[in-house]
Amino acid sequence: MLHIHLHVHVCGGGDSRSVVESAVDQLRRRSLNLVSPKAALVLMDFDRVPEDRRRGRGPENAKGSELLQFVYLKPNLEGLFLRMCEDCENRFVDPHRVLPILKKKWPEYTKPMSATAISKRFGLSDLRRAAKHDQYLRGALETIGLMDNA
Repeated sequence: MLHIHLHVHVCGGGDSRSVVESAVDQLRRRSLNLVSPKAALVLMDFDRVPEDRRRGRGPENAKGSELLQFVYLKPNLEGLFLRMCEDCENRFVDPHRVLPILKKKWPEYTKPMSATAISKRFGLSDLRRAAKHDQYLRGALETIGLMDNA
């Protein structure tokens, strides 16, 4: 049996660097009170990263970014949800087109979607299937021990 504890911190909005800085700050705060984690992941919508880098606000520019494993959601969270749909696991869609395509596959989708609604729609097998076509997602699942049996 696999035992995992995930601490989730919503970093809020802002550019990639701000998200990473928030994640690093939260990681450091938690490390003062608890045992240091085996891994620290930060999930980011990839469609924002190129523009943030152009402006010098890329995620790798944040102090402490080396403490985190970047997990780029391509092109964004909705793109990941689309790729978790049956027979769409290798569909990397333009970020401007992904929402209408996702809504055809998942008509009930609204932004933001609750964790309960997401868990009713998708399971670990959907995530693993998408991860076979996505190095960042696969790396994240391997890091937390969820790709072993895929």
